Amino acid sequence: MLIWLCNLAITLLLFTSPALAQTNIVERGREIFFEEDFDGNGRTCGTCHPAEHNFTIDAEFIATLDDNDPLFVHENDPENLGDLEDSFLLREFGLILENVDGPDSHVFRGVPHNVGMSISINADPAHLGPTRHAVGWSGDGAPGDGTIADFLEGAIRQHFPQTLDRIEGDDFRLPEPDEVAAVEAFLRSLGRQEELDIEAMQFADQNVDAGRRLFLGDDGVNRGCNGCHGNAGANNSAGFNRNFDTGTRTLSQDPGLFGANTLPPDGGFGTEAHGDGGFGDGTFNVPSLVEAADTPPFFHNNSAETIEDAVAHYTTSTFGNSPAGGGPEEPDPFQLTREQINQVAAFLRAINAQENVRNGNVLSAQAQRLRGDEATDRIREVIAESEDAIEVLEGAATGRFQPTVPQLRAALGHERRALSSRNDAQRNRSLQQAQDMKTRAIEALLSRRVASR
Repeated sequence: MLIWLCNLAITLLLFTSPALAQTNIVERGREIFFEEDFDGNGRTCGTCHPAEHNFTIDAEFIATLDDNDPLFVHENDPENLGDLEDSFLLREFGLILENVDGPDSHVFRGVPHNVGMSISINADPAHLGPTRHAVGWSGDGAPGDGTIADFLEGAIRQHFPQTLDRIEGDDFRLPEPDEVAAVEAFLRSLGRQEELDIEAMQFADQNVDAGRRLFLGDDGVNRGCNGCHGNAGANNSAGFNRNFDTGTRTLSQDPGLFGANTLPPDGGFGTEAHGDGGFGDGTFNVPSLVEAADTPPFFHNNSAETIEDAVAHYTTSTFGNSPAGGGPEEPDPFQLTREQINQVAAFLRAINAQENVRNGNVLSAQAQRLRGDEATDRIREVIAESEDAIEVLEGAATGRFQPTVPQLRAALGHERRALSSRNDAQRNRSLQQAQDMKTRAIEALLSRRVASR
């Protein structure tokens, strides 16, 4: 009897521990995020934020989907949902329709990833207000107080309805408070929980390290990136994610970017009429760059195809003439040569690959504790992280990533064997071997280990 009571006490302690409770709520949030359609049109949060594609979608990924995928409900139910999306802009450019400025106006925007939100949504209260989070491309991606908790409700109303009447109870149901809390916990668990310290880094390749120094504003350049993207994240030195008008909103009117089309004017944050058309004050959030290189295309309107293109934007007159670039009276774009642009991009690719490995190893450790389909799904996410790391490094216009890429490829082979293994012990050995190899691969990338703060 005493032994039974002791075992019961231990069991109760385990199931009421804060760590276990947090794990449970995160897993509950994961389940809701990927499986719950809220009595709507069949879409889930994972329809536009798939885990295997960095929690975002783009035209290349969309082209791999079956025509019956819930993403295309507007095509499969044109009578009720025909105007939910623009098929051309969705399929060709990965742009979704958003009614952020009200039901009678809309904009087309790319799908932002959900990774690293716990350290990137701390909006500047002087601009967006005391409660609003930096969610959505301009801080207007959620109704109500604009918090991450409100984000789910906004997504359901916008993207999940059975008809465009959007009547609660008929076209969808809103989440219960426990569902909101679980999804928020899941979103906050994704990706980095700490900032990098890029001043403490030193890369083995001289071009990559030159890009790091340029990013910091060293080596005599007129401007650095670190002021707005502190440690290549989303926050400034005060810890706030601020909004800026960098001229990217004007690119939506360039038919050379969007075929014969131009996009409706997008004024960014707010609903006041903008002088150049559209609604808003012209500003958009600062995205984190650590996770950027494997989530192209870039900017809110998907107007930059590669990370090199995104860096190059800041050397143009479009940026120079924008408020963030100094304006028409005193334009001050970044003075970077093509080689320097490629060096900055190589640095961003390197830290992205480093984050792929770090996050992949976290997911691998989770997979080793799981069984069945849950383990299989997590291993697929691990594989996706490794594939991303290889792809972003091999896509660099400058920089040599030897022996990092061959080591990552070897690790990927172990992860694929783990996916096909039916023996848990063999599966976990393969995953652990891959973890060790990827850790060594990143050590080869850096000539000094990365510090976090």
